[in-house]
Amino acid sequence: MGSMLTRRPTIFDLATDFDQFFRKEEAATAYTPAVEIKKNDREYVVTAHLPGIKKENLNVTVENGTLTISGKSESREEKEYETVRSELVRASEFRRTLKIDERSFDVDKVEAKLDHGVLNVILPIRPEVKPKQIDVKVQ
Repeated sequence: MGSMLTRRPTIFDLATDFDQFFRKEEAATAYTPAVEIKKNDREYVVTAHLPGIKKENLNVTVENGTLTISGKSESREEKEYETVRSELVRASEFRRTLKIDERSFDVDKVEAKLDHGVLNVILPIRPEVKPKQIDVKVQ
């Protein structure tokens, strides 16, 4: 009869697992969210999906012809084992910049709304920039 050997994990295995885990996580600490831009006759709407982002961790600025959406998120996960207690904190930051023509928008009326992880930035088009409809006269 053969004997069955079971290898028990050691503290060195745990350290190696943590090291490999954090190396994988480092690649995910910064990202660039995708944005969707829609235009109608009154405004441009820039939409970004930012799941888990809270208002207090979000910044939206318009400066020198650039719209910048940036922020950070953080989550904590705690686990308890027989002899070890671990706490894993995941933090990520993002930044998205878009070039805009500030002369086309009323910068003082730009609005940003966050609703269940979906950010909408509304850039109202100045009246003088809107296309002017020319009436055609028949003679």
